[in-house]
Amino acid sequence: MSVNMNNPSNNVLSALVTVPYMNAEIHGVILLVIAGFISAVSIMALAGVMIASPISSTVKFNSTSHHFFPPTHTHSSIGSLLNIHWLSMKGTVFGPVCVTQGVTKNVGNVGTAVWSLVVALHAFDVLFLRRPQRRATLIATLVGSWALIFCTDIFGPVILQNTNDGPFFGISGYWCWITKSYPRARLWLEYAYMFTSAGLCGVIYVLIYLRLRGNISGSGWSLRLRRIPKSERWAVKLSRDEVDSRLYKLAKQLILYPLAYTLIVIPIAVARFVDFSGMEVPFWFTISADFFFNLNGCFNVLIFAITVRYTETTRNVKLSSPRKSLQVTNFGITPFVLSPSLKRTLEVDLEKGGQV
Repeated sequence: MSVNMNNPSNNVLSALVTVPYMNAEIHGVILLVIAGFISAVSIMALAGVMIASPISSTVKFNSTSHHFFPPTHTHSSIGSLLNIHWLSMKGTVFGPVCVTQGVTKNVGNVGTAVWSLVVALHAFDVLFLRRPQRRATLIATLVGSWALIFCTDIFGPVILQNTNDGPFFGISGYWCWITKSYPRARLWLEYAYMFTSAGLCGVIYVLIYLRLRGNISGSGWSLRLRRIPKSERWAVKLSRDEVDSRLYKLAKQLILYPLAYTLIVIPIAVARFVDFSGMEVPFWFTISADFFFNLNGCFNVLIFAITVRYTETTRNVKLSSPRKSLQVTNFGITPFVLSPSLKRTLEVDLEKGGQV
């Protein structure tokens, strides 16, 4: 059945009409199911390890831990696994399962973006500002983040959905999602979250890295950015206190989080913007982009496994201790600078003709 998508009324039909699978579509959707299965198994394995192992104590949202694994990865995996239903029927059919998949995918994608940004902001507080977190912050973050995700998910079917445009969640190509009748909702109720989160997370983790590396110095709003010559890196390393020395090793690993998320979002962004422009996106590219995006949960589990050992070394650091300032003289950076009181004492002795 051929449907002209330029006609708004036909967009409504596209959300309700069964889309049959041919051999190419079946193989492509199978790949998406496999990706969702891999992520689901990875997440369940991590959950089992966290429950059974002392490692779980480092995952709690405490003063020094930044590891707060996004729980909405599970929703994304479930949304992918629901494609099994379409494979059994050899096509997508509008109904309760279709709406469930649309809701689940939206919660998973928006939730992952929100929680990725929450983790980045928490890491900024702990690693950049060295500010211990309070339980009230934990509660406010949990309530606020879930409220934002919940409100975003229900905004479409409760506020935007209308009789003329048809169902908000329905058939969208070879699976179910926000239908073609609501193009702005696709952008602002999902993609905007993903792109904003990927961009801000990248900026935040780069700032953390530069701070702990020594390129950013100062306190409060009096921050300075400077280039550190290779010949002076040894001095910067000696100038770090114990807290920053431990956190610096951790920060280098944390950059993997925004890097992985950005890399899997870019293909999705390209496909969606091409689609928004009215051009046809090749089926193989859509499947490839969604395949890697559905592996997001697996990638995050792998990164978690890599970085968690660095978290162990930072568990007992005292964030309340003042950060050691970077000493910059006319001769460059030096870790060997006399304290002001000792310097005045030596100057007085020299004026009196004493020996040093």
